[in-house]
Amino acid sequence: MVSHHQNRALLSSLKGERSTAFSGLSGRRLRLAAGVCLFSLALGSNFGLGATRAAADCLQPCGGGQGPSDLWVEQDTRTLSDEALDVSTLTVGSSSPATLVINESADLTSVNATIGTPDKGEASVELSGAGSTWSNSSELTVGSNGGSGNITVSDGASLTTRRLALSTASWEQGAGGDGTLEVTGAGTVWTSTGGVDIARTEGSHGSLTISDGATAYIRNTGIYTGAGAAITITGDQTHVEIGNPEDTAQAAWLSPSGGSVTVSDGAYLYASGIYIGPDGSNLTTMTVTGPDTVVETRERIYVGGQNGFRDVDPMNGNGVLAISNGASVTSASVGAGMDPRSFGLIQVAGEGSQLSARENTSLNAMGNVYAGYAGMGIIAVSDGAVLEADNEVRIGWLDGSSGVLVIGGLLDAEAAGTVIADKIVFGDGHGELAFNHTSSDYEFAAALSGAGILTAQAGTTILTGDSSDFTGTLNVTGGVLDMKGASGAAAVVMDGATLKGGGTVGSVDARAKSVVAPGNSAGTLTVTGDYRQADGSIYRAELVPGSSTIPTVGRSNRAGPVPNRASNDLIVIGGEATLESGAILDVVKDGSDRYRLDARYEILTADEGVAGTFKVQGDTRVSQFYDLLADYQPRSVSLISTQTSSFDSAALTFNQFAVAETLEALDSAAEIRGAVGIVQSAEEARLAFDQLSGEVHASAGAVLLEDSRFLREAIGRQVASETDGEGPAFWSQGYGSWAKVDSDGNGAGFDRNSGGVFFGAEGDFTDAFRLGFVGGYGNTSLSLAEGRGAVSIDSYSVGLYGAGTWDRLNFSMGVAQSWHQLGSQRGVRFDEFQDQLTADYNGRTAQAFAELGYRLDSGPVAFEPFAGLAYVNADTDAFVEDGGIAALRGAGVDTDATYSTLGLRTSGHFEVAGVPLAATGSMGWRHNFSDTSISSIQGFDIGNSFAVSSASLGRDVGFVEAGLTADLGSNARLSLAYSGQFGKEVNESGVKVRFDVSY
Repeated sequence: MVSHHQNRALLSSLKGERSTAFSGLSGRRLRLAAGVCLFSLALGSNFGLGATRAAADCLQPCGGGQGPSDLWVEQDTRTLSDEALDVSTLTVGSSSPATLVINESADLTSVNATIGTPDKGEASVELSGAGSTWSNSSELTVGSNGGSGNITVSDGASLTTRRLALSTASWEQGAGGDGTLEVTGAGTVWTSTGGVDIARTEGSHGSLTISDGATAYIRNTGIYTGAGAAITITGDQTHVEIGNPEDTAQAAWLSPSGGSVTVSDGAYLYASGIYIGPDGSNLTTMTVTGPDTVVETRERIYVGGQNGFRDVDPMNGNGVLAISNGASVTSASVGAGMDPRSFGLIQVAGEGSQLSARENTSLNAMGNVYAGYAGMGIIAVSDGAVLEADNEVRIGWLDGSSGVLVIGGLLDAEAAGTVIADKIVFGDGHGELAFNHTSSDYEFAAALSGAGILTAQAGTTILTGDSSDFTGTLNVTGGVLDMKGASGAAAVVMDGATLKGGGTVGSVDARAKSVVAPGNSAGTLTVTGDYRQADGSIYRAELVPGSSTIPTVGRSNRAGPVPNRASNDLIVIGGEATLESGAILDVVKDGSDRYRLDARYEILTADEGVAGTFKVQGDTRVSQFYDLLADYQPRSVSLISTQTSSFDSAALTFNQFAVAETLEALDSAAEIRGAVGIVQSAEEARLAFDQLSGEVHASAGAVLLEDSRFLREAIGRQVASETDGEGPAFWSQGYGSWAKVDSDGNGAGFDRNSGGVFFGAEGDFTDAFRLGFVGGYGNTSLSLAEGRGAVSIDSYSVGLYGAGTWDRLNFSMGVAQSWHQLGSQRGVRFDEFQDQLTADYNGRTAQAFAELGYRLDSGPVAFEPFAGLAYVNADTDAFVEDGGIAALRGAGVDTDATYSTLGLRTSGHFEVAGVPLAATGSMGWRHNFSDTSISSIQGFDIGNSFAVSSASLGRDVGFVEAGLTADLGSNARLSLAYSGQFGKEVNESGVKVRFDVSY
């Protein structure tokens, strides 16, 4: 079945038979005979060959008759199933598509292999199934010199290679190609012992995929790629080792120089070390993403560059490492921008994502992270991710390097990540730590050292570490930088940014529209050097009301920072404080309590002096009368509570002015003065003046004058009555009266309720003149509006009167004396002040009065016009109120009034059911010739006295009375009457009940 032609062989068919062209047969192992060149081998279930070729189409013998021959799958799909085959060189592919399938526990062994020839045909090898193996002991090229090749290893098959090239022509020489290796499925294993090159020639493209639980072991050398390479390691249980974690002699590196590497979805990757973009300018990206995705190296992960010293290319590395979505990357040393003129970017983002540098004592690696070792490196940690260094994070390490560590977003602000390290160290290059996040309370605990730049760009960053060795610059360009720790750096605060906290900085330069806000609540910011505040910049000082500070002027900053004090914000400056024109002091009250009237808040001290003044704004109002004003001393600035308005500026009435001026004259330390001085509004101040005035005592004097008329009216009613008999007459009259007096705009209005009883007796003195005696008791309760006080008055009265009738002319006159017991109560309540005050004292009223009337009868009705005149004098004793500091001592009231009365009385008789009745009535006008409001002189226990007046009782009032008298027989009569008086300020109604009997 085998024909020979000039030592060439063409295999036409093999259908289960074994040819003498094959030698070395051992069981199912097939080895080609020496010197035989196979052109097309069909490996079917019957291990047959493809179409027979003519002898003239045969190639020259391969191998010159030495060793195993070559196997070339030139076209179509050929299958090796359940067979063993050893070849020297395996070639799959030509100008036509060709596929070699190895399955069903087939075993292929080759020395060298090429999948995808320069003929640009598509070639593939499909190795699948448990027990199926392919071992290539030397060089395996997939996609050679423009060819396209693909190897798929799946379903538990095993591939062993020494040196593997994916799309690398003649080992980095020749034209490009396309090569793919895919290792997939649980139990599938790929082992490499001599290194892997992927797309390292220009124009080539190579792809390596290990997925879905497959395992790969790349021992020695490692994986090296070019610009067209793509490596994907993905899937749960996928396990890749580049190097041997148990044997350092089998170290291997992942060194992609261009293209991309992706590790995702729970895959595991170990490498002795990883260089991402180690040389040249090709951008190399490595993405590690997904929960439970883990990348570990024994030695280092460097992004952009290799060892820190390589300097042979215009650009010595260009790489990006992105860790996201809960993935973890760990190494003994981590760096970005390692070599001169290299660039490296590391981004760690997402909750659960972590990049760690762990100490490895066997390598003398302390666990450092570098952002810019000798080149330019950027590391960004955001959105809950963690960057952890067992030792230090080093930024801008060597001279000429540039490094940035970003917490948050590279461009726009993002949620912050976390950096765990003992220290952040700035090296000899240009180093920057930037905070560009969205958190409102991000704490950063690592200590800083060196002379780099810390930039607060967005968010609120709280520095809690001891960064006394940091001597660089704090650039606060946005957001809030809260200094709780110590730093020797110079702080520059820009437009819209805020520097706050109770820590220490080297100096402060607050630019226009910036904010400096010491403390967290009230606290002290210590500045060891100079402090400058530009036009439009703001010192926001929080003051705790209800407290005041002890000045610290003269304290040297060299003695250490001033501890935070609970009373107010303070900036303690070791150098000079320069306050440019327009620098703002914005006062913020911390809490709802009030400032004390004696408050003094020291808000700035400077050992080398203060130059300039503040424009003060904000919560400086202490009360209606006091404000916080800035006080400038050579080395300090304080806010002092200072009276800026007089008390009488809030007064509107005579009484209010009187009290206000008295309080104003008191010593500023007087407690009652302070109680009024602290009120917060003019309305509250006027309430306080009214409450403190004690005008109830003046009103009591006015009521004594007014209530004197009850006795006069009782006598007048008796004189006008028609008395039967010629003997003595006895009478009594009870009364009740309810009056409301309106305020006159000065004194408070009040309600007055009076009631009492009079008893009298009279008899003839002559035929035309009668004399009488009267006595009585009454009680009056007086209550001022708006709670300004109340008085209860018990009165005891006696009097003499006489009356005569000459024809139609009636005349009466009388005198009376009353004694009064007054009990006052005042509840003083305004703002936060209250006091309860009482006083008991006596008073007297004396009066004389006369009346002339002329009676006109018209049938059963009589009319009597009348005119009267009365003089009344009322006085009260001096008094001293019991209570607190609002208690008054008064001189008493001594006042009088003269009243004139014009009126008309009427009466008429009739019977009802046989009972004789008399209807009576009167109306008229009363005029007061004297003062209508009464004044009282009184004062506090300290200071001057003042005069206050009662509300006016009205100069002119009209009165009316209407009653009915029943004749009870036996010269006894019972009368019931309504009485009232009405005026501009007075409205009163009353009831009178009389009983009299005559003999």
